[in-house]
Amino acid sequence: MMMLKVYRCQNCGYEARAVAQGESWSLRGALRFRTRSLSCPDCRNLSVVNEPAVDASPESVARFLEVTGSPAPSSTPEATPPAAPLVLHNPGTATYRCELCMSSNAVLWVEGDPCPRCGEPLEHVVGEIPAD
Repeated sequence: MMMLKVYRCQNCGYEARAVAQGESWSLRGALRFRTRSLSCPDCRNLSVVNEPAVDASPESVARFLEVTGSPAPSSTPEATPPAAPLVLHNPGTATYRCELCMSSNAVLWVEGDPCPRCGEPLEHVVGEIPAD
């Protein structure tokens, strides 16, 4: 089970749930998947996204799609439906696709990184909460 922390900005009041270390690995059934916290400079939000492990077999990816209801991965970002992008990392870069605004400028967020809204520190305000 994945555990998230709740963070709040004392300056602007923004609050978000995130994986503290930037990413977490979980096992659901026989499928291993990665959960990442992303910060998007375009919509100025934090988001928590899941994707199958990079070394996942085609059978495991098919099972992930079945369990989550996600669309099949696309070779072009434009063809990925906005509702639930599966392939989040932009190959060859350190950026990811934001699941909220679909921008390709999201970056990995880790505890200690600034508030995406105002740039001030985010404080951990609630212990770990389960998320599935």
